[in-house]
Amino acid sequence: MENAFLVTLSHLSALKREMDVVANNLANVSTDAFKSEGVLFEEQISALAEGDSSAKEVSFVLDYGLVRNLAIGNLLQTGSPLDVANTGEGYFAVQYKDRIAYTRNGNFSLNGKGELVNSQGYQILNANMNPITIPPGADLPDISKDGTLSGRGQPNQKLGLFNFKDEQSLQKIGANLFITDQERTPVAGKKVSLVQGSIETSNVQAVNEITRMIEVMRKYQSAVQLTESDDELTRKAIDQLSRVR
Repeated sequence: MENAFLVTLSHLSALKREMDVVANNLANVSTDAFKSEGVLFEEQISALAEGDSSAKEVSFVLDYGLVRNLAIGNLLQTGSPLDVANTGEGYFAVQYKDRIAYTRNGNFSLNGKGELVNSQGYQILNANMNPITIPPGADLPDISKDGTLSGRGQPNQKLGLFNFKDEQSLQKIGANLFITDQERTPVAGKKVSLVQGSIETSNVQAVNEITRMIEVMRKYQSAVQLTESDDELTRKAIDQLSRVR
């Protein structure tokens, strides 16, 4: 293959990757506490152009990874005393199967055992990494700004909120949950800011994402046209050379 075709192919691959990320953002515009993502690209320099030792180096596009927008979404009042919006730092701890996962989504409810769970039914953990349980006959709790649960019949317990050194490296596992091997650190008191009866909405800006999608589509079409033009020139060259005797 010629270098021009290889460069264009790398560009097409990068644009497809970006389109997938934009589409995923738009699909989660209504997902509670979802954080939008963008693609990071870097230039990959080929040490030697194909077939010509005197040619200049060739620049390719390399998909470097994703960057997560950690900005806090808007608050939506639900009126449910078990919903908690996190307007500060940190992630709630969740007992996910045989390990601990983390989430910003504070859309909670009670299961049949009186345990506080997320929308998928996984237990929400307290500051001591134990399931939060509301005893039978107890009032639904008042949840303070720092995550302390109080009320008639309520035991002494507090929502667990944890920080990580590198939030960008938290690994998504679906259902707006993250896992990591990093050491968790309890969020300092002044950086905890919970709002009972509300949830944090997605921070996806639909208009911006649609604009990005249109731009990616235009770039992709231009790259395809360039590839088709290069292919046509190659076929013409082969046709001309085949006539030479």
